[in-house]
Amino acid sequence: MRTRHFRRGAGWCMILCGLCLMIFTAASCGKRQSDTEALFANLAAARDAELSADGALSEGQGAAAAADGREDTAWVMNLPEDAAPESAAEHVLTVTWKKEKQISYARTIWGDLNCFAYRIEGSEDGEQYRLLYESENAPYLREDLAVLEPGLYKSLRLIIRGGANLCELQLYEQNPWEALLSGTGDDGQNPPQPQLAEENGIKRVILSGLPQDMEAQFGGCDLEQVVDAEGIVQETIADMEVRVGFRLQFQGWTYETQAYSLTIPASEKDGSADGKAAAGNDSPKPEVVPALKEWRGGSGSFASEKQELSIGIEGAQPEETDRILKTLQSGFEEAGYQVNSGSPADPETAQLLLSISEEKALGTEGYRIRIEEDRIQLSAPTQLGLWWGTQTLCQMLESGALPCGEIRDYPTYPVRGFEIDAARKAVPLKVLYEIAQDMARVKLNELTLHLNDNEILAYTGKLDSIENAMTSYAAFRMESAITGPEQMPLQAQDFFYTAEDFAAFVKDCADMGITVVPELDMPAHSLAITRAFPELSIASTYLRPDSVDELDVGKEETHALAERIWTEQLMETGAFADCPVLHIGGDEYYGIDDYYINFMNRLASTLKTEPLSACNAPGITKEAMGSEQDRSRRVRAWASLGEIRGMGRVPGSLMELCLWSTLWADPQTLYRAGHDLINARSDLLYIVPGTGADRFDTERFEQAFEVCAYTMPDGSEQILPAWSPQLRGAQFTLWNDTASTDLGAAEEDMLARFREACGPFAGKIW
Repeated sequence: MRTRHFRRGAGWCMILCGLCLMIFTAASCGKRQSDTEALFANLAAARDAELSADGALSEGQGAAAAADGREDTAWVMNLPEDAAPESAAEHVLTVTWKKEKQISYARTIWGDLNCFAYRIEGSEDGEQYRLLYESENAPYLREDLAVLEPGLYKSLRLIIRGGANLCELQLYEQNPWEALLSGTGDDGQNPPQPQLAEENGIKRVILSGLPQDMEAQFGGCDLEQVVDAEGIVQETIADMEVRVGFRLQFQGWTYETQAYSLTIPASEKDGSADGKAAAGNDSPKPEVVPALKEWRGGSGSFASEKQELSIGIEGAQPEETDRILKTLQSGFEEAGYQVNSGSPADPETAQLLLSISEEKALGTEGYRIRIEEDRIQLSAPTQLGLWWGTQTLCQMLESGALPCGEIRDYPTYPVRGFEIDAARKAVPLKVLYEIAQDMARVKLNELTLHLNDNEILAYTGKLDSIENAMTSYAAFRMESAITGPEQMPLQAQDFFYTAEDFAAFVKDCADMGITVVPELDMPAHSLAITRAFPELSIASTYLRPDSVDELDVGKEETHALAERIWTEQLMETGAFADCPVLHIGGDEYYGIDDYYINFMNRLASTLKTEPLSACNAPGITKEAMGSEQDRSRRVRAWASLGEIRGMGRVPGSLMELCLWSTLWADPQTLYRAGHDLINARSDLLYIVPGTGADRFDTERFEQAFEVCAYTMPDGSEQILPAWSPQLRGAQFTLWNDTASTDLGAAEEDMLARFREACGPFAGKIW
């Protein structure tokens, strides 16, 4: 009886404890939620806040509409049609509080982007104001974020030059997202952290510790072959360090997190055919360039006593993999093997078997190699993957014995490129073929050819007149039938690529896994074009000798000519017909901003519209483009949308951007605008013979370079989300700026400089 009473009492205690725990948990959640709401409370809409403005377009579009929590209402002031950026009137929106507010962060949401610039000023006493933030241009995005000089303010005012169409002004003590994710805004709560969660045998990466009402979506992983786009963890053969990120949403505000580092443990599953490849874990990781992503060592080495080798392939026709088979045969024969390529398996000989696998997690370029004592299995979902695996095997053969073990390898980035200036200095095709072969060996996959340009005019000593400046060296390296009004030919007379030779080079590179990207640089660097069409240069319009190489993109005839030049190469000569990526230039233009934006928009839109957009890329590179319906051309340009802004916008869906200088473009702005970005940093990735960047600085590159990192003009670092698929990769470039001087590099010197950089670059970018 005592025992029964004891158990009943214990039961009541458990119930009471459970109720207490529920109450405590609910209170904690409520507190956390309350803390979160407080972080995101707009101080411009506080109870003691008073908004005023110097005017309004109409009733309902006054100051109060700028902090009513709605994005479909706005404070509006018209922009007169004849308003100029320098002389446009200023309009003022003022927020005043009864009690001072601590403020350091502002978020503005704009309707029509019809202002020229804006600034935010603060006052401790409501009378004397000082500058807290200034944007010398119109906001590039509908949502603009500003870090203010922190302080305790009685009043803040937003001063807009030009028209005003402000949907929301939001002011905060601190960046609410950073406070939430760092744990500094919720009374010591642990900050949210990524972790692995398993359900129904599927492992996912989640972000734990978020407030209940906050939505979280997996954003991506820098190694999608380890954690895919849905956050699902793939089977690996080694512990992998990855960087993951998330998209969060709260109160209609979307935010992308920093990159979180996370360790993904190796799968317990062996994965090899009979376990021999993974047994023992003795063999060290083979040293190849670029380094292998995953390695699981075994015992012994391949064919240590056998010197005969049979090579076979499954899942693909031998004629489709001819280059792969010949490369493997050559590599093994140079290592001393007697190779019977394509012969049936012979139990008395060592075997190398290639196969197309169903391991989709490896992506379009990944591969797997299993090395046993008498057999090697190379498998990949695509022939492109088999080709990269072939490069790995050939490098391993050069180092000696093939250790038993298993390789699972794949790239981090889809763009791993090199660009060469073939305009200022002619680069023969035989040199380009050597470059392509060296690139393939280390799995670099894009070769961009800068095909039109001119001497740097400031260094020519010819700027005393437009006529003299026009005589500076310039070249358009493609075969072309286009001539100017005075029958001046567009194509260079000293050297050019015939359409037939160029198209053949594109196809040969495609068989080596390399995409050739032709660049026709406009509207600047275009003396080869303006010399044939001088009436279309800025110089003829504004009488400036230093602008003879810049097209006047305010003229309709210039748009028509640009489209004509591209159409000739794509449709008429067919030189670019098989190029899936087209580079339209766009750097260092000093003309009118709005005209430039319109030109870039129109040209990119034209090239992304049929029939110019259709591309059936040749060779094994087509597998990296995706499905047939996805095989439309990508348009690329130099990122100049920070310095060149105007009041227009280039949608992120139109162009991917090579970001080369933060003086010309703000990485964070372009990223938030949705552009795919390629890191082409001039301070780390440029080779310019005869200058301070005469050779590739390998040591500095190894220490300082990351695809996600950029150095700003003030010396600070700007880091983009390393996990984001918008970070497409990187390219290094050899510019022949000094080609017309004694400092210019000869062909063998260009090759030497390229080769010095090739291996270190590939090692970082794969």
